[in-house]
Amino acid sequence: MNDETTVESVQVGRSRLIDLGERTITSGIDKRQVPGIEVVRSGVTDDAIVADYHGGEGQAVYVYGRADYSWFEDELGVALPGGTFGENVTLRAIPSDPRVGDRLAFESGVVLEVTGPRTPCATFAGRMREVIGPEAARGWVKRFTQAHRPGVYCRVIEPGVIRPGMGVAVERTSPDHILVTELWGLYPEGDRDPDLVRRARESPVDVGIAEWLTTLPG
Repeated sequence: MNDETTVESVQVGRSRLIDLGERTITSGIDKRQVPGIEVVRSGVTDDAIVADYHGGEGQAVYVYGRADYSWFEDELGVALPGGTFGENVTLRAIPSDPRVGDRLAFESGVVLEVTGPRTPCATFAGRMREVIGPEAARGWVKRFTQAHRPGVYCRVIEPGVIRPGMGVAVERTSPDHILVTELWGLYPEGDRDPDLVRRARESPVDVGIAEWLTTLPG
């Protein structure tokens, strides 16, 4: 099954201090819209990241959908331009029920492969404090997690340039691969379905996720 969508905007980050309340850190989560981005195997050219926590082959590009932003805009009562959540590529819509291994084929020839969901962190919460205010951002990590709208990390299969307005064909992977939402559901501690753990291990997930999966029974 193939779907189609369109690039709304593309972003790169600039390295700067983010106030987390109890401390400040340097981060590239503050993404700004640009006319185009160049994606290579290791990530997005000129995109500031903290390599100890983000990036790498399996987290080369973060993709988020406008439809999910619209949901959060209704919840928060504020406008959220592309890049607010730290993504490099904002699509009109993330394909429904994405699986690890699904591919996004851009009309420029770029091909990205889904490797897993984005998990929220304290830096993301600090960025949202700036965007919507400290009170509204209280408990942001939990709130984002419970919304089940994480966006997707991707590896680069074919490098090149991505620009706003480009068409994107969604090439579906094997139905044996785990859904991003199913993988997301494995993160909370508790009883985990051994079959889901097995399917996750057999899917082309990011190396960090693969290492984590080895710690789970199943």
